[in-house]
Formats: sequence, C-alpha cells, structure tokens
Amino acid sequence: MVCVVELTDLGKVKRFYALQIKDFSAKSLLPIFERHVSKDAQVTTDEWKGYRPIEEEYSISQIP
Repeated sequence: MVCVVELTDLGKVKRFYALQIKDFSAKSLLPIFERHVSKDAQVTTDEWKGYRPIEEEYSISQIP
C-alpha cells in the first residue's frame, strides 16, 4: 500500500489517497504520483530507493 497525504498550510490533512501496489518499485509507485501529485508539489518520503527515479520529475526530499 502506498499513501499520499496533502496537508493544509497549517499541517492538517486536506486530501488522502491510497493505492494497493504489488511491490515498491518506481514503476509501481509512479501511478499514484501521476494521478494525485502535482509536479509543483513539495513531496516528502521515507528513504526507500524506489522513489529515486521519480525524483527526475517530482521535487522529493527523503527523510529517515
């Protein structure tokens, strides 16, 4: 399962999306980005390596 949470400026949940995926590859992660994440969004993820190829199109910062 991969989840996307959009927050308000005050840090409250504005929108929430979830997608069941087969694995955690970039290929499996990309569809939720394409459907629900703006290319202008500031994205924060964990340090999973599957996000690295997506960084070419999205502004992603990874934290432990």
